Amino acid sequence: MPGGIEAGTALAGHASQCLLAKSGFERIGTGPRHLHIDGAWRGHHLFQRILHDNPPPRG
Repeated sequence: MPGGIEAGTALAGHASQCLLAKSGFERIGTGPRHLHIDGAWRGHHLFQRILHDNPPPRG
C-alpha cells in the first residue's frame, strides 16, 4: 500500500486489535478464510494506517 501500512489480526486477537487502534490503525474489514493456519483457513480482521493521517493520540 503506497503511503500506508497494512496489518491483520486473528478474529479473536482482541489485545492485538486494541494495540493497532491505539497506534492509529483503523479497521477496514474482515477477510474470511484469509490465512491457512494449523491446517484450516482462518478469518482475520484487516487494518490500515495511512501515513498522512493525523498522528495517533498520545496518552
